[in-house]
Amino acid sequence: MRHRALILFAASLVFGLAAVVLAYQWLSRGAAAPAVAAPMPAAPVRNTLSSQIGGEHRAVTIRVNDVLGVGGFVLPGDRVDVMLTRNTHETAATDVLLQNVKVLGVDQDANERKDKPTVARAVTLEVSAEEAQRVILGSQVGTLSLALRNGADAAARSPRTVGLADLRPSVASVRAPAGDTGAAVRVLRGTDAVEMRVARDR
Repeated sequence: MRHRALILFAASLVFGLAAVVLAYQWLSRGAAAPAVAAPMPAAPVRNTLSSQIGGEHRAVTIRVNDVLGVGGFVLPGDRVDVMLTRNTHETAATDVLLQNVKVLGVDQDANERKDKPTVARAVTLEVSAEEAQRVILGSQVGTLSLALRNGADAAARSPRTVGLADLRPSVASVRAPAGDTGAAVRVLRGTDAVEMRVARDR
């Protein structure tokens, strides 16, 4: 009986020591985990397009091609004017729809550090809520084009509507033959051209 009691006591002592060692190791690993995680920098937050929109502005995207998108030379951060061309059965006209609009992104790229032009299929612009309505309506009734602005030019202008009549000059001077003391002037009246000769001012 005494021999069996000693064996049980020794076994209990061994199991007790093993439990203490295991508990110590488990606690050591648990305490070390926060210490390792603390100096590790947090993962950077991805810079979303919505974070680049200022104030109460909106982001609106228009479809362009290699010509309407200024040959691919429009980059995020540039400033553009938005032109609207409408064609009807009677006439065609182009208006400046918006001026000095900031380009937020080209296709799905919003990186302002990009310096190489690419042919774009869509351009995202930063506009007000009302301007967004005008852009969306304009895309439904006509063709939208972009005109790239000088970055230092922020002046707003009042351009007039340009129609088909503006594509031809109203008066064109014609060079007179050698030795001729008069000058020929071609006057356009509608679609008819009339050439008139006037004396030179001496």
